[in-house]
Amino acid sequence: FSALSEEEQIAQAEEWTPKYEAKLREYAKVLVGMVDENKDNLIPVAFIGPLPDLVAAMDNWNKEAGEKKLDELLAGNPRIAAHPVVINMKNRMAAADAARKERAERSATVVGKKFLDFEGPDPDGNMHKLSEFVGKGKWVLVDFWASWCAPCKVEMRNVVMAYQLYHDKGLEIVGISAVCGNAEQDRTFENARNVVNLAGRPDIPVYPGASKPIMVELQTAAYVHGEDGLGGAVLPASKAVRETEMAWDALYRCAREWKGELELILIGPETNAAIAFQKYPDLKNYLKRILIMGGAAVGGNRTPAAEFNIWVDPHAAQIVFKSQVPIIMCGLDVTMRAELNSAKIGEIENCDSAACRLFRDSTKIARNMYSGGGEEVYYAHDVCPVIYVVYPELFSGVESGVFVETRGAITRGQTVTDYDTDVKFGVKNARVILGADRQRFAEILIDLLKSI
Repeated sequence: FSALSEEEQIAQAEEWTPKYEAKLREYAKVLVGMVDENKDNLIPVAFIGPLPDLVAAMDNWNKEAGEKKLDELLAGNPRIAAHPVVINMKNRMAAADAARKERAERSATVVGKKFLDFEGPDPDGNMHKLSEFVGKGKWVLVDFWASWCAPCKVEMRNVVMAYQLYHDKGLEIVGISAVCGNAEQDRTFENARNVVNLAGRPDIPVYPGASKPIMVELQTAAYVHGEDGLGGAVLPASKAVRETEMAWDALYRCAREWKGELELILIGPETNAAIAFQKYPDLKNYLKRILIMGGAAVGGNRTPAAEFNIWVDPHAAQIVFKSQVPIIMCGLDVTMRAELNSAKIGEIENCDSAACRLFRDSTKIARNMYSGGGEEVYYAHDVCPVIYVVYPELFSGVESGVFVETRGAITRGQTVTDYDTDVKFGVKNARVILGADRQRFAEILIDLLKSI
């Protein structure tokens, strides 16, 4: 724990707590729901006070019962229990336990009988005192721990994100499909298999997809991502079962199985999805929404008028935008704001996690291109729709009609939007994302990279 003075600790709490309090309270509510049968024994509370007193007080907490219940919860959720973030957290908890006992002994001599009874609100706004729970076998989730403990400061945020991704938001990655775009489909198929293996999730099926656009010739982005599509990064080969079901068939099957709750995230050309819509006209009835990394309300990066993913297969994109499924479009308008500056890139490069190493090795070509000889910068385009699913509050946008130019000689692949025009299409088929909280976006992305 911190060796700061009481005043410095409180100042630090004032800086950190507002940033993460909402997410921690959200996490607390998830825990309450998971152990509803024991909800009287789980009280999430935010306490602010001198740390030595808190450590001594928490020493009286029924820690063993709490850890036992945590193990029971994880045993019932093997996918969460196997997540690297959770494993890392439990290892740190075990390592911190011995130090906690030693600190508690020292704190007891400092605190003596001068115990301060902290007061704080639960998620419903009801006030509680720590004395209500000490020594009574209650679970107390003290969310301001994230303000003092350097490991907790990172781990708690990661645990919150992991929980939201795999439980709270009801999100589960049911499949990944490969498509031609940045590289040929056979390369992207192997890349996707190897990346999920690197992330410790070889159980996620990766399906082969389209090897060419619907009507135009394939042109890849080797100039950004290298001939292999991974910027030259070398990954261990996945030993997972090689899926043979085609992406569009798998998409339709999964959509029906999830009965309208499946969300489709497209971070490449939209060929696989378009083929699925053409082959299965009723697919629109089984998708909750589609989140796209592609397009732009203004400008382009492959041509002055078009973003790469849409430009590669404009006919596929047009089919998707006409699918009648609600669409979230994260185009260049927002992805060019989702930047990592040189300091953030340095933070990632100084981390030795598998994901950080992959970032370092796979983005060199892109970073050199984006930086143009100036200060290093990287635009995390593909991450935007993924983070949007869990953190929509970080983004702003407008409802708009969006359709794709498929015939123009110099405007091929342009996503034509009507949100700022006098003449409208007469339909609002997409939410065009225009802004993002850059600081929080970068924090979330870096924390996730460090956790894998």
